[in-house]
Amino acid sequence: MTSDGSDVWVFSERKDLVFELLWKGRELADGLGVRLCAIILDAGLQGEADSFIQRGADKVFVIESPALEGSLPEPSTDAICNLASQNAPQVLMVGSTKKGNDIAARVATRLETGVIANCLSVRLDEEARLILADRPSYGGILTSTETCITKPQILTIPPRIFEPAAPKENQHGEVVRTEMSLIPSKSRVVRTAPKQIKGVKLEDAKIIVAVGRGLAKKEDVGIIEELARVLGGEVGCSSPLAEDLKWLPAEQLVGLTGHKVKPKLYLACGLSGQAQHITGMRDSHVVVAINNDPEAPIFQQSDYCIVGDMYEVVPVLTETFRRILQK
Repeated sequence: MTSDGSDVWVFSERKDLVFELLWKGRELADGLGVRLCAIILDAGLQGEADSFIQRGADKVFVIESPALEGSLPEPSTDAICNLASQNAPQVLMVGSTKKGNDIAARVATRLETGVIANCLSVRLDEEARLILADRPSYGGILTSTETCITKPQILTIPPRIFEPAAPKENQHGEVVRTEMSLIPSKSRVVRTAPKQIKGVKLEDAKIIVAVGRGLAKKEDVGIIEELARVLGGEVGCSSPLAEDLKWLPAEQLVGLTGHKVKPKLYLACGLSGQAQHITGMRDSHVVVAINNDPEAPIFQQSDYCIVGDMYEVVPVLTETFRRILQK
């Protein structure tokens, strides 16, 4: 293992996402023969250094500064860039959250390198000693394999792409605590308010009835909502319905840019199954898909496939489940 500063770094403001990054980071660091390092900037995670070491980190940087209080990205960007200028990491994996994506882009600009965003898989090209990452392109229609030839190679990783690293006994590592003089952000948070969510959060739903572009008009959402109501589930949707057409709120979006779900039953109605959507639901226990295209990609991810018009199939399913559940 080398210690020349060409290490693999991971960062996120979310502890659960750090655990997932450490799982893949350990594999990459071992393949490169370097150390795996974690960065802690948020005050809420400063007590987690030992837990990161238990999950594979060889070194944990804990940065302390009054400027890091709050959710604004500028001080965090400064802190990571200051660390990078002193240690020259080879790889930086950042959790793909709103804050993480913002910071990753700013760090890449400052360090004059690139970012591979929203990676679905990550692996090492051992000969070139570069990271290869698969990510969705053209709105999720295609998956492209990309690499970054400048250092550090920066990747953003959505939640639930990797398994969380499990704690191990007798793990040893170094904790480096540093007080930094950082310039406070010129922006300020005026007010924060929690989002009002109806029903159960999608991540907690045991049954999800999701709909895609097979829906002809907004008014027809009712047939999906009725099936979900009968089953005691929640309604989800693909990116076009939430982000393009605005027929359903973003809170119901399942996919790379939305929620990552793992229900017992995922019923996909009129969904083609592009890569960015599959990323959000591929861990579902049982997947049932309804699509009139027998070649739809969603069928490759499904346990049960119904080739047919969702406008004909969904009402029949609704009535059938209603009779069964009323008995």
